[in-house]
Amino acid sequence: ERWVARDLPAPDVAAQAPSAGLAGTLIGGDPLVRRLQASLATLRFRTDRRFCTQANYHGCADGVGLLVDADRGLVLTDRHSAPQSLGDVEVTLAGGAATVDGDVAFIHPLHNLAVVRCDLKALAALKRENDLPLKAATFAKEATNSPRPGDELHFVGFDNQGNLFGTQVSVSAVYLPSGRDEFPMWDMPRFRERNLEIIVLADTPEDARGGVLCDRSGTVRALFAAFDWPGPNREESTEAYGISAAVFSDLVDSLQQRAGELLQVPSLDVEVASVDMSTLARGAAGSLPRAWLQAVGRKCGRQGQVARAMRVHRILPTGASDGSLRPGDVLLSIAGCTISSALDMDLALLAQLNLAKPPTQKGVRKRPAGNGNVGTSGGQQSAFKVMVKVFRDGEELCVGIAPALLGSEDDSRLIIWAGLVLRRTPRCILERCDQTVAHLAGDVFVQNLLSGSPAEARGIAPHCFFMELLGQPISTLDDVLAALQSQQEISHGSASSSSVNLQHVSTDPERSWARIRVVDLHGQEHVCALQCDSLFFPTLDLHRVEGGRWRCVQPGC
Repeated sequence: ERWVARDLPAPDVAAQAPSAGLAGTLIGGDPLVRRLQASLATLRFRTDRRFCTQANYHGCADGVGLLVDADRGLVLTDRHSAPQSLGDVEVTLAGGAATVDGDVAFIHPLHNLAVVRCDLKALAALKRENDLPLKAATFAKEATNSPRPGDELHFVGFDNQGNLFGTQVSVSAVYLPSGRDEFPMWDMPRFRERNLEIIVLADTPEDARGGVLCDRSGTVRALFAAFDWPGPNREESTEAYGISAAVFSDLVDSLQQRAGELLQVPSLDVEVASVDMSTLARGAAGSLPRAWLQAVGRKCGRQGQVARAMRVHRILPTGASDGSLRPGDVLLSIAGCTISSALDMDLALLAQLNLAKPPTQKGVRKRPAGNGNVGTSGGQQSAFKVMVKVFRDGEELCVGIAPALLGSEDDSRLIIWAGLVLRRTPRCILERCDQTVAHLAGDVFVQNLLSGSPAEARGIAPHCFFMELLGQPISTLDDVLAALQSQQEISHGSASSSSVNLQHVSTDPERSWARIRVVDLHGQEHVCALQCDSLFFPTLDLHRVEGGRWRCVQPGC
């Protein structure tokens, strides 16, 4: 007896209208809370633990988001609350007035940001029947409006019980976690924040899940987001910090004003560390440029900070700056813009990207119809170069680098074969590899193993690069299916002939053997033979289709 997968009809997504009066605004209390209630939302994410690609070990998370487009139902949140598109997302709007389904539309490839799209049919039904009060938030988009140490702001957000509240807070520090304070690397392929100045509060509200930092007028100055990182005992830790609105202002503009444009984020593929100017000048082999020192001093002084510089700490193997920049290089300027912070790097690259876009393509570059994302999941090299001026070995050098253009950092396809969960190799895993392994690595990665599967029985360890199957090299996920299809045709042809090649074909087609070759993160090769079980562990192709939904197909059925 064989079970054959069959697609069920799509469920009716029409939302049930909330009871009368539930969608009303708050009465009394903090006026800022009443003003921002229509812009704040809470999110709940759930997924199958076997298919966690960016989610935490438990496959569930709760967080807070901010409505940036009320008509299209787009909510800005953090990657803790919306880590991946393969899962269920529930969005509760207007302080608990109504809950609708959503899907993860875009995951920022560099920072702890994500965009969730509410179900438009359900949202329209709620607006039509209950006059749901929804309003896009107003942001302080200029970098000069970024919070500074000592600023008095207002926190408006939710506690862990889902209560909306507000309180006055003060900014303690705005700094780039680097050195001993950097976010540590994960043992698994998970996103790690870098190149971002976080906002630390002197009086963080107790039990705060997340929210926004705003001024007295309700203009959002920062998103108070949840950050994940491994603790000292490798346990998962979560704490909230502020992300300046200047970091995601271009993303919000693209969502609000350029809806059809393909979202791309330029990157030099480097990780920088902050170093005090006095320490840098003392250890420099030569004299630092005087004009640059004065420019950095003025910029840092306006932000209420001591003069600091950005020094290259790590370079992503096979990335845009691989072979051009070196660890220890001090970034002086990018395309003529003085660099004194990680935010300066982002803004300089975005400015060059906007200048390089042909006017005829603005608003025309539609997103691919195959995955339903706001952006793409892969990266590509840009067609333009930026001049990066660095200080290296006592000299000023100008280097031309073509930035990588990154789309949504999310998987749109998974292949499950013999208990192996295969995905495209994530960029974050290359951080843990040296140059040799990174150049040897393929584009197919073993993310997980299914319990009781043939792969688990043979002791294969997850988090390795899938290089070869049945003697055929594997470069893409399509190569996996092609190798299996080729072997299936050989098996059927051999079974019908009088002579059978016993080296490649088992007498039982349901329990055939297959040889694989993988490379671990240390560059060691492993060759293993798996006895397939197509009855209990069939080959499955999970891919994202139009509208953000996922579909499971069993090849050959």
